[in-house]
Amino acid sequence: MKPLEPFKELHRFFESLPHDKSLVLPDFQPFDIKGFEELTNFGSQFIYVFDFPRGEVSYVSPGIQKTFGYEPGEVNLQFLYEKIHPDDHGKVIEATIDAMQGAIDNGMTQPGRLKFSLNYRFQKKDGSYLQVLRHQTVQQSDEQGNILRTTGIIVELGHFPEVIGVTGKMVDNESGRVIYTRSYADRNSLFSTREKEIILLLANGKKTDEIAAELFISPNTVSTHRKNMLKKHAVKNTAELILFSKKQGII
Repeated sequence: MKPLEPFKELHRFFESLPHDKSLVLPDFQPFDIKGFEELTNFGSQFIYVFDFPRGEVSYVSPGIQKTFGYEPGEVNLQFLYEKIHPDDHGKVIEATIDAMQGAIDNGMTQPGRLKFSLNYRFQKKDGSYLQVLRHQTVQQSDEQGNILRTTGIIVELGHFPEVIGVTGKMVDNESGRVIYTRSYADRNSLFSTREKEIILLLANGKKTDEIAAELFISPNTVSTHRKNMLKKHAVKNTAELILFSKKQGII
């Protein structure tokens, strides 16, 4: 199945990550996850495992049938993203890429080191939507820190008449420190959520290294975002970019 818009942006990101595509990982077994039985028996939820070398979902727990009406065998990565509410779709992809890039930039891809949580709306078999909370962590990485396998747990939170919005949260499991909590805005706006964060810090006089440390990304990533914004908005330098942002009400 070929990836479709906007899923193909995530597909390209996964393809760009360094990993040996010839590597064959052993088949996933439920007992590979500590506390797996307890997790699957807690509330309405399901677990899925994504293998990067194969680029596919290698396991889906039976809970998806009970909660959402789908059979585990019909699920792949594109399926999981196609069932996200259209208004949340792009935001979830942006949040997922942010989380993985942050873990990679800061060398925190050890199994279980970070937990990323994200809320959004997910479609049931009958066409209705439920609010869900997705927890995701690295389950396996190689000696170079390249991610080989991740585990996701999607928990059903229920029906909400109002739109809650998409919010991502990353926690360092070793220290319990909350690395960030970030609300994701409309991707069709002039600036992405990450660009707005960088613009605000630039306007406050922060340097590239300071911005990188505060946003949990690399200095190169900060520089790339800044160059892209200059080009996208046809301005010559950072001062003009800040002025443009103020005129647009971004800062």
